[in-house]
Amino acid sequence: MIGILSNEINVISDKNFLKEIGEYIFINEDDDVSGLFIDWVPKLPKYKDAWIKQASLLQQYIKIDKPIVIFDRYFSLDKKEYEWLKKFNITLLEPALMGRKGFNYLPEWIDSMDIQTIYRDTREFDLVFEHDNIEFFMKGFDYWFRDFARIFHDKKVAYSTNEITDFKKKELEENNLIYWESKEKLFLKGNSTVAFHNDISYKIGHFNKNYFNAMRLGCIPFLPAQHRYFHGLFKGLIIENLNDLDNYIKMFGRVRAVLVEDIFEKIRKEWEEFTVEYAVNLIRENLS
Repeated sequence: MIGILSNEINVISDKNFLKEIGEYIFINEDDDVSGLFIDWVPKLPKYKDAWIKQASLLQQYIKIDKPIVIFDRYFSLDKKEYEWLKKFNITLLEPALMGRKGFNYLPEWIDSMDIQTIYRDTREFDLVFEHDNIEFFMKGFDYWFRDFARIFHDKKVAYSTNEITDFKKKELEENNLIYWESKEKLFLKGNSTVAFHNDISYKIGHFNKNYFNAMRLGCIPFLPAQHRYFHGLFKGLIIENLNDLDNYIKMFGRVRAVLVEDIFEKIRKEWEEFTVEYAVNLIRENLS
């Protein structure tokens, strides 16, 4: 029986992961398990209770010498925490190809590659972006979305986020961006998005699974050239600048179904590290 501690993994969005992992429980104090998988949460105010529980369980299972795997999804473990953890029987994983010393590579896996919608349709927006907090991605967002919407007036561009200031919202509105307030997924309403990230993620080879979620909803991601580690997966969809983006939207908007299916097929055959099976095998191997 594997114990799982995670704010991210749940029975709805990760049903295939949990099915593959076999016998498991979402762990509490004093549960009898053969090993512990922790999806590490940062020490931030919004995670206060989860972080306290995480620290308590970690100490408990270290004392009884159970194997432990920690997935540092947010790259939040600092040097002091790392040095303390490496004293014990703990495996550290992170979603970066060129990661930190002492960490093994585990990308954020795709729980399912089943397309959730019929998407051979005409959609409301040419280009969309959806994320809880765009402040973290502001440099890339301003270029690929704000500047694009300002220059290419014939395209309809929209974004959705929970964290944005009124000042920034007004600026984006003045630049022809539409703020999507509905609870319906914006990726369902757009033909395409841009799989951009920040400079650090480009450097270390971290790919945000948010864009795979977009694909499952029929929205094709174009890949900035800076994301060089993933050129092979997105061959033919790599963009250098806003003109490329405009041209690709014109070329591929109506054939996005084929493009999405092609990327998922590449993952199944050549990029298995993104699959649920790979993630589960790596976790189980380090908990045995």
